[in-house]
Amino acid sequence: MIALAHAYKAGATLAVIEFAVAWAQVALNTTIGYSMPVFSRMMWIHLINPASLHLLTV
Repeated sequence: MIALAHAYKAGATLAVIEFAVAWAQVALNTTIGYSMPVFSRMMWIHLINPASLHLLTV
């Protein structure tokens, strides 16, 4: 039961971090997005969050 509670807490923490990263990407996209080409903007976002690179393979 304790392990389950820890797993839930870790999962919730990870979800909050992922949510924050997503909003940071939105903020970057709107802040610097209009001053760069689309491809450069995409690569900038992926440098910030390499886990999002899988979106390029879809």
